[in-house]
Amino acid sequence: MHKSVLIVAAHPDDEVLGCGGTLALLAGQGAQVHAAFLADGVFSRDPGPSRQAELVADKQLRTELRRVADIAIVSEEDIGSQSEHRPREYWLIDPIDGTASFAQGFSGFVCQAALIREGTPQLSGVYAPVLDKLYLAARGGGATVNGRSMKVRPVSRQRLTLVDNYPQPRGVAGHLFHDLHCTDYLESGSIGLKICLVAEGAADVFVKDVRVRDWDVAAAHLVLQEAGGALTQFTGQNFDYHGSYEKHGLVVTSSGELLRKVATLLPVTARES
Repeated sequence: MHKSVLIVAAHPDDEVLGCGGTLALLAGQGAQVHAAFLADGVFSRDPGPSRQAELVADKQLRTELRRVADIAIVSEEDIGSQSEHRPREYWLIDPIDGTASFAQGFSGFVCQAALIREGTPQLSGVYAPVLDKLYLAARGGGATVNGRSMKVRPVSRQRLTLVDNYPQPRGVAGHLFHDLHCTDYLESGSIGLKICLVAEGAADVFVKDVRVRDWDVAAAHLVLQEAGGALTQFTGQNFDYHGSYEKHGLVVTSSGELLRKVATLLPVTARES
């Protein structure tokens, strides 16, 4: 099924898109591309098809975004666009986040884009084509999943869910699962999707102690913020969108209180690395 991802929001500044304008953001034919590669049986052993799909998605996304607003586009797939001297306003896109899931035939990948203005995400969309889940957010306007308003779930001592991308929690996530006395574990691939799962109340905490990049995070970051969640780098620093596109991991939680608790449990040596 062809899926058009629509972001409809009142834009706070008519300089670019017009007050109350409509943003149309096409995520491309993610489900069909995935199904076609699955049918060909070319996943996992050969990275070529996944790379081809990323480039196709990148091209489609760029084309549609330029119809909305002809401003700069920074993409994971275009090294030349990744200058540390960032434009005042630009699209930040990740055509396929969760490439390993895509390549291995799993559903945990997304297409995502965010409109960044002066270092802050203003509008964003995250679409998981196989799951048929569309997350949207506008700064100050809330977040939705498939058109339904969403909020993080209240933190409960009786139920605490950690999400990560392995069959069982391991490493820092494994230690945190034990130390937080988590009751449930959820496996998911894409970084953006895991953040959105916290935003919609399916999980409470997600940590990543390896370097991540802005395009992995920006769109889902706004979704999480508008849903009431909290996010920092693994080091505890704010996750902003200035300078280098590479950041020091992630801590994602359903509340500021839980974020502070998680910070006290993370290994000091890892946080300082």
